[in-house]
Amino acid sequence: AKGRATKDGCSGDRNKMDWGIHVGYDIQMGSLVLGAVAEYNMSNIRDSVSAFSTGPDSYVMTRKLGSNAGLRLRAGLATGDTLFFVTGGGAWAKIKNRFETTNTGVAGAPTYATNGNDDAWGYKLGGGVEQRLGGGLSVGLQYIYTSLKDDGYRVNAAGGAAGNAFIRNGAKGTDFRRTGDRFNSSAVSATVNYRF
Repeated sequence: AKGRATKDGCSGDRNKMDWGIHVGYDIQMGSLVLGAVAEYNMSNIRDSVSAFSTGPDSYVMTRKLGSNAGLRLRAGLATGDTLFFVTGGGAWAKIKNRFETTNTGVAGAPTYATNGNDDAWGYKLGGGVEQRLGGGLSVGLQYIYTSLKDDGYRVNAAGGAAGNAFIRNGAKGTDFRRTGDRFNSSAVSATVNYRF
């Protein structure tokens, strides 16, 4: 699979090859196929957002989508040995966040970085096609859109010199966070399936 993270006002997202396994159950009634799929994937999709202040200083928040799972329902139409389907359901992922800045007044270090691993929940939607080859074996191609709520990561900028702009309005400092609360990605996957 190949994934791409999407969001407003950001470029240079990292697209990587992913892998995963899935198990499922289908029932066929004439040409109608109904089923459920449970999946586990390892992804390497990441995105970054940047901000700048006088100095000049930079502030970068990066997040990476790692292990993720989903439980989806699917419905399809079988025409001979070919199945066309749509699918959707819930999603979970582990998201690793990182913050870096060159501002020496933030936490008193020239380059300050913090890491955080957060659980994120959301949904998956998509569709695809499967082609039966015989002997229980089939191959397929599917597109999955994943949307995860990722709004828990905060970095507090405090300390430093008295003139530090981030403590000007109070000793508690200033929190850095993303303006968007969703981590959205798209993946196109080639699948190999075996039916018992």
